[in-house]
Amino acid sequence: MALIISQTLPKNVESFDLIDRVWVAHPRCAIPVSIAPRHALIELATTRNAQVGQQSKMEQIYNYLTGPRFRQRLEGIVEKFGELKDDLEKERKFMIRSWVTALC
Repeated sequence: MALIISQTLPKNVESFDLIDRVWVAHPRCAIPVSIAPRHALIELATTRNAQVGQQSKMEQIYNYLTGPRFRQRLEGIVEKFGELKDDLEKERKFMIRSWVTALC
């Protein structure tokens, strides 16, 4: 990013303009013209810093999801769910038998 501050500007520039990827500005516009690119550079740096660890994090998540630890946890959850379902079914059958016995 380039910025030229000069009292003498090109004919078609009154205060500042971008000419051939170079900012050209009058001294009275120096601070505002320099603040805008500064903020853009800060945003770019922030974005790049956020992306630095993103690939390794995605790899870690992928490795976890495709690895044995995740599978074992998932199998454990499914197993417990099956046990709870069986217990609920046994309780339902018991309650039906109890109600049939009580009504007869």
